[in-house]
Amino acid sequence: MKTKDPKFSIYSFQKKAENGSKQSELRVLGLPIWSTKTSFGKRETRMLGIKVICRKRKRSHGMTLGVSYNLYDGEELLEASIKSIRNHVDYINVVYQNVSNTGEKRTGDLADFLKPLLEKGLIDSTICYTPNLELKANKAVSNETLKRVIGMRDCKRHGCTHFISMDVDEFFRGAELESAKRFINEHNINVSAVSIIEYLKYPTVRLFYSRNINALDSSNPDEYEYFMPFICKIPRFLRETKRDMPPCFADPTRFIVKKGKFWLFPKHEIAMHHMSTIRHDLDKKYRNSSCNDYINVKPALQKLKESILQFEPEKHRSLPNKIGFLGNFPFYIVDDEFGIGSV
Repeated sequence: MKTKDPKFSIYSFQKKAENGSKQSELRVLGLPIWSTKTSFGKRETRMLGIKVICRKRKRSHGMTLGVSYNLYDGEELLEASIKSIRNHVDYINVVYQNVSNTGEKRTGDLADFLKPLLEKGLIDSTICYTPNLELKANKAVSNETLKRVIGMRDCKRHGCTHFISMDVDEFFRGAELESAKRFINEHNINVSAVSIIEYLKYPTVRLFYSRNINALDSSNPDEYEYFMPFICKIPRFLRETKRDMPPCFADPTRFIVKKGKFWLFPKHEIAMHHMSTIRHDLDKKYRNSSCNDYINVKPALQKLKESILQFEPEKHRSLPNKIGFLGNFPFYIVDDEFGIGSV
């Protein structure tokens, strides 16, 4: 049998291998992906520079929620992030790359780092992505968007009805995630977004007003200017059509699904806890950020990095505190809620 997805020209059919066994071939953009079962009960898939290793997991009834992590650096946060959601989602893959979208090569293969997470059942599959560095415009943004699309397609192939695209420095509270899933299921929401709670340099330093510099009323805890695309319903077909963006400001590489009923969750119901500036190597993060596609942003990123490196909570206790580019950002000390520890 042969099936076709009109957007990505995906074909799936059976073919006999040289040894006589049947292999399932999947074609994406006309390129072959060969899928065979290994002796370990896993499934391996290869497509040019993309390699997928996955383990089957029992799926729950109703919403089947898949999560795809986008990984190049910051792997020291990944396990803690996964543990914050693992009991509340059905399937997790990690789309990783050993060469950044700006062409920087890692010193070690992330496959070796991810193998123990597969063996412990914290993740269900890994996908190695090789970025296209020949793109002339929006190179980082285009590669990052494609990584997220690949992650969603893999979730769909494994029976997921809904999807979240996440980075390694993002965390959720389990009870809030469960409540949001029920709301989305009951009200047939297609696309959703959540507020962001920012942390600064340490997992115990939480900012009062996250991304709230230009909010009309900073006293309103639900009024923020930047949001995270959250659970979306995976469409039957992925088509490239011109649609309006959902009515909130967010990372454009994550709004893969833009059509249908939209819901913006208030912060007191659920928020993404963002450990964006908590890194072993903060300079590496900003060198390879997709924001570098925009020339006018580079100086701001450099100033932001310098301000973060200068920050120490004991030295900047006054509220609001002012440290360089960060401006007036009151903060308070909290417990290490997600068990991140010292990184």
